[in-house]
Amino acid sequence: MRHKEQLGFLTVACNSDQVDYLQLAYLQALNVKKTQKTNKFAVVVDKSTNQKVSNKHKKVFDYIIEASEHSYGVFGTEAFLFELTPFKETIKLESDLLFTRSIDHWIHAFRLRDIVLSSGCKNYRQETSSV
Repeated sequence: MRHKEQLGFLTVACNSDQVDYLQLAYLQALNVKKTQKTNKFAVVVDKSTNQKVSNKHKKVFDYIIEASEHSYGVFGTEAFLFELTPFKETIKLESDLLFTRSIDHWIHAFRLRDIVLSSGCKNYRQETSSV
């Protein structure tokens, strides 16, 4: 996909029998829109999840991208995200992550490296995550 915008957030929402990832992505998009100055949001879905996209989702997601199933299943899509993203600079998120404040000040730091990986994540009690 050609880049349509400079910067934005991207997540994957491929529902499973146990988890409604589309709902998680929807809540995450609402969270990003509320807490971030730069808040364009794209969601990558599989065919079956795309059939569950409603008007409420379309109002919040700036881009809904249906990815074809790869031979590696849903997680095979992860390897192709940077080909699918509509953003030249993409902040890729897991769909269960929420922000408590703006991370706009991180954008300069992100631009110093091609890829930035998080480490030392904390839970809502400010305890370092063991997972």
